[in-house]
Amino acid sequence: MRFPKNVLLGSLLLVSIVTWPFALPAQAITYGGIGGRPAYPRADNPRTSDIFVHTLEPGTTQPEGVDVINNGTAAKTLMVYAADSTPSTEGGYACEQLSEPRDDVGAWITFGWPGQDRDQAAALLPNKDEDGDGLTNQDEQNRKTNPSEPDTDGDGASDKNEIDSGTDPLQPVVVTIDPEKKVLVPFTINVPPTASVGEHNGCILIQEKKDASGADQGIAISTRTGIRVAVTIPGNVTRKLSIVRLDVLPRAQGGKILHPVVRNDGNVSIDADVRVVTTNLFGRELIRHGGEYAILRESTSEWNFELAPTFWGGWYRSRLTVAYDANPAVELGKTDTKQAVISQPAVGFFLPPSPLAWAIYAAILIILLGLGLLAWLTLKRRQLIKKTWVRYVVRSNDTVQALAKARNVSWKLLARVNKLRPPYELKRGTAILVPPSAPVRKPHRRQRSPRKKS
Repeated sequence: MRFPKNVLLGSLLLVSIVTWPFALPAQAITYGGIGGRPAYPRADNPRTSDIFVHTLEPGTTQPEGVDVINNGTAAKTLMVYAADSTPSTEGGYACEQLSEPRDDVGAWITFGWPGQDRDQAAALLPNKDEDGDGLTNQDEQNRKTNPSEPDTDGDGASDKNEIDSGTDPLQPVVVTIDPEKKVLVPFTINVPPTASVGEHNGCILIQEKKDASGADQGIAISTRTGIRVAVTIPGNVTRKLSIVRLDVLPRAQGGKILHPVVRNDGNVSIDADVRVVTTNLFGRELIRHGGEYAILRESTSEWNFELAPTFWGGWYRSRLTVAYDANPAVELGKTDTKQAVISQPAVGFFLPPSPLAWAIYAAILIILLGLGLLAWLTLKRRQLIKKTWVRYVVRSNDTVQALAKARNVSWKLLARVNKLRPPYELKRGTAILVPPSAPVRKPHRRQRSPRKKS
């Protein structure tokens, strides 16, 4: 099942955790004692307390900053760097690794020395290598590195060596922070002139820098936390979702997996309220799954909601409904009062009952079959009585018991057929139904031959 507020990324040697920025306003995105938050949130958009949100024209720049926080009880050395976003396995938001190439917003973000000091050094002494790293002040200006520091990002490798080896001399920025302290790390978003219309996403990541001396033995565990960077290029912005399908899949422990799939057909991410409501055949709600999820531009998101087995089992129906803001003028983090709602016909499925429920159902079925057989036998007897019994006029001194005995039938049946009530008295001249009497056979007499007189 996908968690909308965090994404887990791991490997054998590095376990890194990227937190999806949906924390409460003014709270840092933290994990494992380290965290960060946008340094300059905007009052008009609450989401800017958790993620970097900007609408920028192609070719423009935007100064920004991230507060890097150490909530632990010991000083920590942290790396701060940018990365592109990448869809998770279920279509959610995740961040690429430090070693992966940057082609989108990750490549637009530069950390580097403040531009004014850098530009002044290049203007006064363009050919001087002030910090002795093998780069002139003019080179430092062109690459936005610190002309007074041979290792701008503090990662242990000089700017010149990083450039020669093909790595970025500006990141990761390495900072050491005392317990319960924070450090502001500035950066700049540089939108290329060729940036396409729509939303582009990246990450600012904060990761512990582990001891590279080999003193630590075994598997090295490193924790990282990420903050989303969302940059929208204005133009023909489209906000549109469509439902692909709702699958009902078997669950290994019994029950079902409800698997909705939703497609973002637009060019900006959309915060969608995804709901799967399951009801029984009578329309009574059994359970409601879902929540608010971010669906990235031009991507498909899918979720797995677990439906545990029920005691009684039976037939159920699940319906997928998605509500979202379709107004293209609304910025990420803001909402319009009018919501677009899409849904699909309900999907029916059967949940097997528990073993005890099966036994109860079997017992009820046997009882019903017995009652049905009894009803059928009663009906057949009534039909037989209606066809064979005859009309009889009560005589003096007739009783129900006497008539029943004479006709070889139960007196209770005779009373029930004729709707007699206690004390079951018969009135002379009253007509009732009785079984037909068997014809009386007279005894056969042998004729004696006449005696001869002697």
